[in-house]
Order: sequence, then structure tokens, then C-alpha cells
Amino acid sequence: MKEKGKKRALCAGLAVLALLVALAIYLYWTLPVYPSPEQPVKSFSELSERMGDHDETKDMIVLELSDFGADSQAFYVYMDGRTRGAKPYRYYVRAEKAGAEDLYTLWVAGEIWKSEEIPQEKVYRDVPGKQVSGDTKLPGQENASWRYIELTLVQGGFGYTVGGAFDLTGLTESEISEREASLLTTLHEMADLLLDAPKGNAA
Repeated sequence: MKEKGKKRALCAGLAVLALLVALAIYLYWTLPVYPSPEQPVKSFSELSERMGDHDETKDMIVLELSDFGADSQAFYVYMDGRTRGAKPYRYYVRAEKAGAEDLYTLWVAGEIWKSEEIPQEKVYRDVPGKQVSGDTKLPGQENASWRYIELTLVQGGFGYTVGGAFDLTGLTESEISEREASLLTTLHEMADLLLDAPKGNAA
């Protein structure tokens, strides 16, 4: 009887231990570890590494904006959740005082194209996409109106957006037209780097 009791106690103990291990594993993978799906990263190399570490995003072109005279850059990775098992699906790079004569705020984003619809319009290099423009207020600069242009292109299962904006304060219509043309040229240069770069990286 004592032997049977010991075996039962041992089995019960092992069962409890197995349950505790299973619970620990479950909590490890399901408890949130990221405060937000948006995660700032410190450098372009860290951004490239984060995107390249996953099969879903390893072929996504990651573009840096230092070649466009950027005064400073901010890098962000967007995750599909907040747990340890979350994976990146989008990145975003923003640069201040960039482009021609440091006149522009520039940005670029790449993401997994989740929509089943591919844009019918082809606005640049015969690649499906769209182009939008207008006036807006930028964060931290609400007292000024900014003209923006944004170009989205869909290629290889990814959507890439290049955009830029400039301050309209004190500009004549002629000057606005000139800056728009200059900004669009810069955006096309950015798009060229994305469309022509080897998979997984861009200079």
C-alpha cells in the first residue's frame, strides 16, 4: 500500500510539474513584452537586421535616406503583435531637413502588401501604384501648412511608399510649383533605389 501511495504521489507531482512547465511556456510566448506594435530602433543596420531576420520580410527592400542630405533620421519597425512571437510587417524611416537645400521632410515605408487588390494605376516606371498630394500639418509644426507628395508602388508582394513635404510659408505659386517638381524628382530617385536594389537591402 505504501509503495502504491508513493507512486501515486510521484505521478501527481510529475503531472503538476508538467502543467507548471506548460503554463510557463504558454505565458512566455503569450504575455505582451512590447509596449506597442510600433518600435523605434537606433540605426539603419538594426532596422535592416530586424526585417531580414524573418522569412516574410527578408526580401523587403529597406531604404536609408542619408544619400538625400538628411539632417537626422528616425527608424521604426511595426510588429504584428506585442508578444515574443510577433513578427515585423512594416518599417518606416523619416528624415528632417533633407533633399534639395535641406528644404524637405522625407519618409519611406515598406510593408507586406495584405490587400488582394493591386492598384490599376501605374504612376511610375509601369509599376502598379498611386500618387497623392495635398496640404497638411506636420506633428510639432501645426502653425505652418506643408505641401506633401506621396507615391506608393507595389512590387514583389510588398508595398513601398516614398513621400516628402515642404513648408508653404511665404512661397509664391511659382516657387511652390518649382519645389513640387524638385520634390517629385527626389521621390523618383528614392523609388528607383527601391525598385532596382538587390533583395533585402538598399544603399
